[in-house]
Amino acid sequence: MIGILKALNLPNTISRTFDFMKIAEEEIAKAEKRVRDKATRACIHDVFGHAEPGQLLRYSDALYRAHVRELIERAKTGDDMSPATKAECVAALSEGSLLAPLDAQHSALYEDLFYEIFGHYVGQPKQRVREPWPRASAELLHTMRNKFRRERRKAA
Repeated sequence: MIGILKALNLPNTISRTFDFMKIAEEEIAKAEKRVRDKATRACIHDVFGHAEPGQLLRYSDALYRAHVRELIERAKTGDDMSPATKAECVAALSEGSLLAPLDAQHSALYEDLFYEIFGHYVGQPKQRVREPWPRASAELLHTMRNKFRRERRKAA
């Protein structure tokens, strides 16, 4: 039995899950302090139930933090919680890039999202990947948000 648990890397997964729970709690607490309205604070508090990390467990704390922050913004505005967050789209693009080279449209979106989430860590590049047509990244982001939506995340 212990061999199976080690093979599944279960102890690390459990540890990461608790780390991410702490991150979600931190972000929710920060957001609640910035809001005076009780109803909005309640919506923000409910984000914890929507902040399931899923495939983000394999990625950085910073990516998960961006995921939680986006869910908090959706809760504050009453937006639908089910579309994939930008962080989830970054994870999907990252996994896809390991299987095959990304085309220009996917590369441009990946770069845009990467620098939006991690730009303060790595700075901005001198030259960016160009979109194959105007608004190509926005169109692809919309498609990806719907393709990877989480129906279990109901509207706030």
